[in-house]
Amino acid sequence: MHLLWLFPLLLWPLGYSTAQNEVTGPKTESGPERGSLTVQCNYTSKWKTHRKYWCGGAQWSSCRVLVITTGSEQEVKKDRVSIRDDQEKLTFMVTMVDLRTEDTGFYWCAIERTGIDYRFQVNVNVDPAPTTVSTTVPTTSTYAAPDPTENTDSLPTLTSYYSNSRCGAVARAGAAAPGGGPLLCQPVPAAAQILPGLLPEKGLYQNLCPG
Repeated sequence: MHLLWLFPLLLWPLGYSTAQNEVTGPKTESGPERGSLTVQCNYTSKWKTHRKYWCGGAQWSSCRVLVITTGSEQEVKKDRVSIRDDQEKLTFMVTMVDLRTEDTGFYWCAIERTGIDYRFQVNVNVDPAPTTVSTTVPTTSTYAAPDPTENTDSLPTLTSYYSNSRCGAVARAGAAAPGGGPLLCQPVPAAAQILPGLLPEKGLYQNLCPG
């Protein structure tokens, strides 16, 4: 008789007690950082209307209740965790959203009852998000200095549009005065300042208007 009483006590440390089978779930569950994961916990029909909850912490004695049902099938949300009981399928689903790396750790599927609550430990892993490296190559602009040996004779001849009461409008493009200078009716000091060294000295200011 005494041996029959001792047999369950010997099996308890090994995890074979019937209490451990009242609620079950996955041993491990994982999800991506900033993503979500869902854990399905199962229970026996005896605990259909009992409250179920999700508890966080490596040690059962000190775990923290994160979310708990009302005893019905109504979904309950708290912070980033939600729980919903499906009493027809005898399962309750726990969903964690906006996962963070610090969410990695041990959690418990648990059923509230008189005495010690039934529970099942789940190891949750959060996979860090991959780091992205920019592959954009900075663009650079190059500047080519003018060649001092370049022949400036091929540059376009300055064209002047000038009008006065004496000789009327003068507009001659491409014509050149003796010595290679452009035909100008009046001196153009501004042009000479803008293009120093490109206008020939001879004929630059020659007045070609008729007398």
